[in-house]
Amino acid sequence: MQEEIIAVVQDVGYCSENVLTSYSIEAPGSFAEKQGLVYRETVNSVHKKSKGQFFSPFELAKFMASFCSIKSSHITILDPGCGTGILCCTLVEHLVDNSKVKSIELTCYENDPDIIPYLKKSLLNLQRWLNKRNIKFLTKIVPDDFIICASQIVNDKNAAKYDVVISNPPYFKLDVTDTKVALTEKEIGRQFNIYSMFMAYAAKLLNSAGEMIFVTPRSFASGKYFRGFRDKFLRVVTIEKIHVFRSRRAIFRRDGVLQDNIILKAVKKSDITGDVIITTSNDLQDINQQEHMRIALSKIVNYSSSEKILHIPTTREEEKVLEIFSSWENKLSDFDIKVSTGRVVYFRAKEFLLPEDSENCQKVPLIWLHNVNNMLFDWPLNYKQCHQYLKLDAKSQRLTIPNGNYIFVRRFSSKDDKHRLIAAPYINNNPEFPALGIENRVNYLYKANGMFTPEEVMGLSELLNSEIYNQYFHTFSGSLNISATELRELSIPNFEEIKLINNQIFK
Repeated sequence: MQEEIIAVVQDVGYCSENVLTSYSIEAPGSFAEKQGLVYRETVNSVHKKSKGQFFSPFELAKFMASFCSIKSSHITILDPGCGTGILCCTLVEHLVDNSKVKSIELTCYENDPDIIPYLKKSLLNLQRWLNKRNIKFLTKIVPDDFIICASQIVNDKNAAKYDVVISNPPYFKLDVTDTKVALTEKEIGRQFNIYSMFMAYAAKLLNSAGEMIFVTPRSFASGKYFRGFRDKFLRVVTIEKIHVFRSRRAIFRRDGVLQDNIILKAVKKSDITGDVIITTSNDLQDINQQEHMRIALSKIVNYSSSEKILHIPTTREEEKVLEIFSSWENKLSDFDIKVSTGRVVYFRAKEFLLPEDSENCQKVPLIWLHNVNNMLFDWPLNYKQCHQYLKLDAKSQRLTIPNGNYIFVRRFSSKDDKHRLIAAPYINNNPEFPALGIENRVNYLYKANGMFTPEEVMGLSELLNSEIYNQYFHTFSGSLNISATELRELSIPNFEEIKLINNQIFK
């Protein structure tokens, strides 16, 4: 056994028998976390941000490891963005404590050469910890870019497949010119978020009964930018479990990162008739008092939809909201309603922006996010940085829309807003203005042919501002961004019911 250890340790860069005999053995997960804390003191925040490098706390690693249900005697593990090994080392601890595993093969990808010495220490400690328990351990570090490597082997029938892939992938966006974008487009669609690339390739590298456990932003759950990813990802794996953190500081507090994160477990199977377990906690401190619910997978993903939005209800009330929405068969387009985004991009249209007291030129209202409030269109405002008028001439006309009856919806809400959807009715009471300018952070709803009646504007605005729509958006939108695509996909009741809402409000 000692010769076998030395061979493995040589693989991770330690071949001295003196090192083996003098090195104290610690619990692998906590030891790897210590290595991460030592390493993070050697780099600045710019380096960490450029690498998307925010290490998992030990409490998170333990919780993620508990998601694994593999019980084989021989287990293969992949950690595609290993860091100092906190996740894979903690997972191995969990497997040893909760299964009859006799041998483990671990593959670690890490392309930051500065981290690898710390990773090697973690794996050496893990090796000796397993040796005490008579468990065979083979490991290798691949000091290369996981995405590039995976793109080259994913269709190789002889390439290794894994029982478990566990990861806290890097979080950053790739430039459109990055080679990885073009390299991976055929397999996983056109992606710019590095974390979704990790998820896509991890799913493809699972064996026939494999499990993947990821902590990621929840932004992939909706939106057109992740549509292709969701479609391909959900064809390869089936979601079994999701944990939601209510606090945006829950995971990476020590790095000062604000992020809506979830933990997701998915398995390599095509059965979509089962249930998903959804758990919730405020943060890592109350993770043992988590709320728990079981819901049919078919309720949270519509597999027949082109969007395949992932809804993540965390209460029975939100589950009921999803049931109500699924009973509404209409979309806005069924009533000849379209959704567009404002054409005025501030920094590109500065020459056309006018203060209120401008004279000697034709001007029209310019509608900003600040003018749009819950059931209230508030214009003009005395905002020096947001001129309330747009110069109307032959050059700027392309930036405007005809004056009429519209519903304006903020594209962004703040974290302090009680509602994710904020809509304002606009009825044309300013006939002196032939057109309107809409700033790019505002979406607007309009009739494709003809014009909304005042009753339709008020009824639909009230509906969009309602608590049921707010809760519906909370089930899938982790960001504060409301896209035109998400509005187009909204289910709505019959239009006669919308008119009744208006009549009830103003009767």
